[in-house]
Amino acid sequence: MENGLALLLLKNLTAAALKLSLGILACLGLFEATLQANPALLLRGMALPAPVDPPIMTQVYDVRSSDADLFFWVPDLIRPIPPETDRVEAHVVFETDEFGFPNAAPLPAGVEVVVLGRSYSVGAQSSDPWPRALARLTGYKVLNLSQGASGIDLKRAYLERFGLLRRPRWVIVEVLPSMDIMGYTPIPSTLVQGLVVPTIQELARRNRTGGSNNEVDPIFPVEVDMPGRKAELTFFAYYLSALTADGPSILASQQWATYTRHLSDLAQETRANGACLVLLYAPTKANVYFPLAEDLSQLEPALVGVTAWRLGEEGWLVGDPRVKVDVAAMQANASAARDLVATYARQQPWLFVDPTQAMTKAVLNGESPFMAYDTHWSDLGHKLVAQELASALEGADCP
Repeated sequence: MENGLALLLLKNLTAAALKLSLGILACLGLFEATLQANPALLLRGMALPAPVDPPIMTQVYDVRSSDADLFFWVPDLIRPIPPETDRVEAHVVFETDEFGFPNAAPLPAGVEVVVLGRSYSVGAQSSDPWPRALARLTGYKVLNLSQGASGIDLKRAYLERFGLLRRPRWVIVEVLPSMDIMGYTPIPSTLVQGLVVPTIQELARRNRTGGSNNEVDPIFPVEVDMPGRKAELTFFAYYLSALTADGPSILASQQWATYTRHLSDLAQETRANGACLVLLYAPTKANVYFPLAEDLSQLEPALVGVTAWRLGEEGWLVGDPRVKVDVAAMQANASAARDLVATYARQQPWLFVDPTQAMTKAVLNGESPFMAYDTHWSDLGHKLVAQELASALEGADCP
């Protein structure tokens, strides 16, 4: 009798589990169809094959020092920001066009420049983002197809869908090696598949406004001695981790092979449509400030949460917490990925633009091309990028 009841209960539970699974699959299918038809429902900044911001929008806001992204910048590690130092870093008028990209609407039928970048080139934290400044400096019509977290696959999709039909002369591809190369990930096969991580990020941003139970001592900003001055710096751990990989390891990695293959495909399509490729290297704080540090021991506190990269058995760069993080090696690797990209661009040949030297000069003059707590470029940083690009394009030939 008991065995019969147990079998009946198991049968009912199995049937219920099957119905629940089918129901979940049906809901996900309906959700996928809804997202495909209405991409503006997606969270802003997700790496999906369609613009994710509501189209034709204008937002006016101020960006303060304390507005750094709480998901990436662990608040426990940052000392309290006194009100008198929580300054406004940018007065922003952020516009999106009819497709949700950061341009004024309506878009022109033809442009000279198409920009394919990540959040650095979106410029949502800048009073005068570099694509807008470049248009003003050169007189070119610039179409900015940048989107936060957009990898090389997504950049090409945007170029094909929105850029090439406007017959550009130049296609500028922002290259942020720590994300674009070392952190390469393909476009999700479905929109629902790409929802998980961004949803967790969004929840983290909304819920990390208060205190935390983690018992850690604040370390940022760290004071670093540089030639002729001191600087107070806050770093993003992931960008610091990128400095643990040396040039030979990156060059031998599957990430490098995959990225350069996709980049070459994008370049061929660009050329077939009568345009020329420009690679814009996007330096981070770590890339600019680590080479200037005179006392490496001052950078040691910033290594909290930094995981070293190593070349795995299958040729992929992987994070390995067992590998000791060495500040001197990180300083030596500060330009490793940039040098590889620059060499690769020259071999093609493509135009390569690197604002690192201009940013370094600004730092040594007591200025800051980066925001105080956020990793993005400041208004000065965007100005320097625009000037470097304008100068490079002025002296370059493209049929």
